[in-house]
Amino acid sequence: GSMLRGFSFRHLAVLLNQNEITLVRSLLPLIEKGAVVVREPQHPFDLLPSFDTSLWQETAPAVAEESGDLGSGFFTSKVPNRTYRIVCIDDSPAMLNEIKRFLADDAFEVIALNDSVKALMEVMRLNPDLILLDVGMPNIDGYKFCKVIRNHERFKSVPIIMVTGNTGLIDRARARLVGATDYMTKPFTQEALLKMVFRYLS
Repeated sequence: GSMLRGFSFRHLAVLLNQNEITLVRSLLPLIEKGAVVVREPQHPFDLLPSFDTSLWQETAPAVAEESGDLGSGFFTSKVPNRTYRIVCIDDSPAMLNEIKRFLADDAFEVIALNDSVKALMEVMRLNPDLILLDVGMPNIDGYKFCKVIRNHERFKSVPIIMVTGNTGLIDRARARLVGATDYMTKPFTQEALLKMVFRYLS
């Protein structure tokens, strides 16, 4: 239940590379038992086209087309007129390029910044929907950066995901204390990054 919380069937279909109807059928017994609770979609996902719920109960094999690669372009085509601005702050160009590659979709405008001092002013100007923030940076590390922008009224509720190679509980606790929304450990997969992003942008 905790793994599925906050995800739509379309999100899960993308992450698991499955057809939506097939996925719903596999979860239907859990939904009927109340182990998985389904709620109405929140905006902007309430604008997505609906599908025939009678298909959930069919016993014949799924007849939907092969899903194939549901990566680039899938999210955009289903959610009209909405682009999420994600700011990534990391002193490693390689890590920034990897994040941009993982989030290469028209639904995301990914802005990479490698100087934490300059990034403070840039973040204020860019007004992002979500921030991916490295911890170990020179001059202003991720903890200080997070604390500073959290004190600004405009960024009280913007999701800030700390991205770091540190795995200790003390590091996670420190991230929470300065106002981080969540914590990702390097290295991570594209699937893990998309799950994290969808969790806070949906």
